[in-house]
Amino acid sequence: MSAVGTPTRRLEGRDKVVGATRYTADLDVAGLLHVQLVLSHLASARIRSIETSAARSVPGVVDVVVAGDLPDQDVAGPDQPLATERVFYAGQPVAAVIATSEAAAHDGAAAVEVDLEETEAVADAETAMQDGSPVVLDVQEEADEGDASMHGAAAANESEPIERPRNVSAVASTKRGDASAAMAGSDVTVKATYSVAAVHHTAMEPHVSTVRPEPGGGLTVWSPTQGPFALRDELADKLDIPAHKIRVVPMPVGGGFGGKVSLLEGLLALLAIRANRPLRLVLTRRQVFAFAKGAPAARFEIEIGAKKDGTLTALRAKFSYDNGASAGWHGGISSAFLAGTYRWPAVDITGFEVSTNKTPVDAYRAPGAPQTYFALESAMDELAQKLDIDPIELRLRNAVREGDIDGQGAKWPRVAFIECLEEAKAHPLYTTP
Repeated sequence: MSAVGTPTRRLEGRDKVVGATRYTADLDVAGLLHVQLVLSHLASARIRSIETSAARSVPGVVDVVVAGDLPDQDVAGPDQPLATERVFYAGQPVAAVIATSEAAAHDGAAAVEVDLEETEAVADAETAMQDGSPVVLDVQEEADEGDASMHGAAAANESEPIERPRNVSAVASTKRGDASAAMAGSDVTVKATYSVAAVHHTAMEPHVSTVRPEPGGGLTVWSPTQGPFALRDELADKLDIPAHKIRVVPMPVGGGFGGKVSLLEGLLALLAIRANRPLRLVLTRRQVFAFAKGAPAARFEIEIGAKKDGTLTALRAKFSYDNGASAGWHGGISSAFLAGTYRWPAVDITGFEVSTNKTPVDAYRAPGAPQTYFALESAMDELAQKLDIDPIELRLRNAVREGDIDGQGAKWPRVAFIECLEEAKAHPLYTTP
């Protein structure tokens, strides 16, 4: 019996509809204290001072924590639990308030006075790559292979050394055949630039986590994480605690879409250890937009060529990702998508991971795919118009098949690409005038 086309009741659906599902913010934990963050309002600045005395006098406030109160972390400036000497994006945490209630924590955070000396910020990838642009990151970071491999690709892959513009942390480069000669021999070409804005997950449930220190130096973490083992291993590494002493309880996820693997837990764990009490942190909606990591903006310059019969001849592409104050990791995925979707005899692809003074980015629903395929498939549609060929027919003539080489040099297994295109072409919604 096929499940396709058969309505299926969600196992957890009734509990969610009647309000019986217990999310992380609903948990009752004995001795619980609440945390609220103070976020930078500037995108790039040096920290002159952080005055906490007024916040400490707020009724219910237990502690006010700044970077110097926490153990040193061997990570880049934007990834510090609390900003140290500089802030790299508007929304970066600079202080944390621990209190007996959420209201008291908010009041205490509002009383923290942060004196920042504003420095020049880099607002977009194109500006960031100019020679005179300020350097965004304080150390040379590389694209994150761990995040990329979680989604089935390398973060970057240079088929030959490429000169990196300013603020570029990694290059994705794929070359096959002679793309220039193949393009020159094409009967029809399409050349265009496509831009995709940054996107935020905007899950109904804001980011939230609860951490409780345990006897013997362990931790219990309640989190709506999409990657409990990845979160456990990350915490073990950051805190220098054996992984078996960290228990991650994955809670119901009120919307994740790739954005809820880890965000608050590292800082919250450090604070819980300092306070020796269970702590909860719930971001406000405004804080989610400022601090939580969304999908990067991207810009693609695409040129494709074909013969009169619709046979593709070459692809040339140059793209960049605006990764905010991070090294990024989407480039290798996009390069693989561009090179491996159609039977290109020749390709020449270069992608840049660019750092700017904006919130760092992360995964969001098939990372790299919406940006890449918006550009590639828009160009394919324009090519179909020029050739006066049905758009799906053009794709059928050129789609990769089992045994073809994918964008990373391996052979494609059976992926039913052709079957899906044929079904779409025969569907009444496509055939009806």
